[in-house]
Amino acid sequence: MEESDRPTAEHGPLEPPAPLRDRVPSWVRSNVLHNWIQSIGIVVAATWGAYTFIWKEILVPEMAPASLSLEITVSPSRRLRPTQTAGQANLELELEITASNSSSRNLYLLPSIWQMQGVRLRQGGEDPAFAERATEVLYLLGSQDRAERFAPAEPGRTLSTGWLFLDDVIHPGEKLSRNLLLRLPAKRYQAATFDLLIPALTQPPKQRLFGGRTLRWSYDPQAKGTTELVPNLCPRDPSQDCVRISLDALTNQVKAFDPKSMFFKTTREVPL
Repeated sequence: MEESDRPTAEHGPLEPPAPLRDRVPSWVRSNVLHNWIQSIGIVVAATWGAYTFIWKEILVPEMAPASLSLEITVSPSRRLRPTQTAGQANLELELEITASNSSSRNLYLLPSIWQMQGVRLRQGGEDPAFAERATEVLYLLGSQDRAERFAPAEPGRTLSTGWLFLDDVIHPGEKLSRNLLLRLPAKRYQAATFDLLIPALTQPPKQRLFGGRTLRWSYDPQAKGTTELVPNLCPRDPSQDCVRISLDALTNQVKAFDPKSMFFKTTREVPL
């Protein structure tokens, strides 16, 4: 550039460049807006946290069904030797019963029961009444769950019975275990069946359950099969004032109190 082209004082003072126009509205930088955004974020986070807590800790457990896994292990007794005294039990079995809460909610157990019955297998060739027995088993869906052509089974007497758990609470993931030592007559039965029944609630039992009475069981020698064990509603201090009810009536009362309640049953066959 030639010297004559340079701006000089003769052309007047130089004007400063025009400032750039701010394209961000002033209200965006307002503290009031920032406070509103922060408050909304806190409310949303708190709402989400409360929703997550209520869903996971309250709603999901409330909707979850009751689930109790039952396991029965049978083995010859290692602590006592079988006796050989005539007329006495000379076969001993050790049973371990484990109840595991595999659900996400507490389970409140009502008094449970078990019984062991002897089973005789008739060894007389082919059963001529197999067709009738098979139809009866399939039609009635009762205590007999099978019919065998060459080894028909005849349920025997109840050899032993008792209770297992009384008013226990099983928390999610917890287990209850019980060991039983049972003595049986040898060579009298070819097999035995072990039946277990555990009523369970999904909420703590209250006074209105059974009208203020408590559940107890009794043995009826005149009945057959699993019906030998009869439910009773007794005062808090069991006495002669117990009222016998049917298993169906018991189930209806428990379901009326807790619709999510369950009666857990299992059967284990033991060869002798």
